[in-house]
Amino acid sequence: MKLVEARRVLANSVLSVDQVVYGDEKLDRALKFALQIFLRRTRCDTVSADYTMTATSATQDVTAALTPDFLPYQVVAARINFKQVELRNTKDLVRNLDESTTTGRPTMIAWESKAVALVYPIPDLAYTLHLTRTAPLVAFDPGTEQEITINIPEPFVHDAIWFGAGPALVYGESGSLYASEGWRRFELLIKEVAGISRMGVGATYKDNPSGGFVNWQTEGAAFSAW
Repeated sequence: MKLVEARRVLANSVLSVDQVVYGDEKLDRALKFALQIFLRRTRCDTVSADYTMTATSATQDVTAALTPDFLPYQVVAARINFKQVELRNTKDLVRNLDESTTTGRPTMIAWESKAVALVYPIPDLAYTLHLTRTAPLVAFDPGTEQEITINIPEPFVHDAIWFGAGPALVYGESGSLYASEGWRRFELLIKEVAGISRMGVGATYKDNPSGGFVNWQTEGAAFSAW
């Protein structure tokens, strides 16, 4: 869905409330607010990147392979060739590295900071690590005319705008009971979409509980460098 169409959908979802006409900047800010939450929690759009590991080092600087907007909680899967690399918390990796300096193909990965990962065992070769992460919302400046496509799959984007961006747009307005009821339905939509299928990656609490559960619990402050 193009941004201009997303604005129309959003305006149509709320204009029955006192028939207020909203400017494009206000529409766009509501879209950004709700759709960022939707992408982060449903993981319905992902991107992948390959990183060439540094041999004989437990510490890997992934800055060159990942875009500046990368955050560790976004990672949903990691593999070397077709061998899974488990997503673990930093404590596990530090303990393993303290107890053993074994080298070989890494089977575990954790993040010490936004750019620096720990791996175990210590890589004996320059393996290619394939990382899959949640895609951020496509960037756009609120209120500016831009030919961009909102990166939420077509089956979900209308509902996400109607039940998420709509309540965000009218939040705080007099008599806007629609906001609280709409947001409740938005939360239900997020749970439904997140549970539909793996969508090609390890879903939270589903099929891949170790990786998804670790990322869900360690979002933000649990990374030691933060």
